This record gives sequence, C-alpha cells and structure tokens, in this order.
Amino acid sequence: MREDPPSPAVRLTHGGPEAQERPGCNPLFQALVAQGVAVFAPNVRGSSGFGRSFVAADTLAGRYGAIADVAACADFLVDSRVARPGQRH
Repeated sequence: MREDPPSPAVRLTHGGPEAQERPGCNPLFQALVAQGVAVFAPNVRGSSGFGRSFVAADTLAGRYGAIADVAACADFLVDSRVARPGQRH
C-alpha cells in the first residue's frame, strides 16, 4: 500500500481496440509525470500483442467486458491510492 497521498492521475487508453501500449519514451507521459500527474496506460482486452484470443475477447458482446476493464483501471488507481477518488472525467 502506498504511504504517499494520492496524486492527480490520468488513465490513457490507446486507440484501437486492436492496438497496443508499449514501453518506451512517450513525451506526453513524461510531461505529465514531470507535473506530478500519475500515468496509467493499460492494455485492456482487445489489445493486440497478447495472442488472437485476447484480441478477439472484445468482439460483439465482449465489448462490454473491455469497457468494464477500462472502469476497473480507474477503480484500481483509486483503491491502491495512486489516484484521488471522485475526479473521473
């Protein structure tokens, strides 16, 4: 559990759904972190790079699961005290 007070945070979801967030030097992420903003950039179901079944996991009715994944990311940030609650946009 984090001891520091929660930070402002942003959850950035890559375009797609068939795309992938990869480690690297992202100037936007660096600028946000330099301003004290936590950055969370997940690969939710439907992202590429994790096999065919993962890419297909958000087709048709599975799309609602991918949307739930994005909401779960926000919940995780608040529950782990990385982000402040109540400021979802």
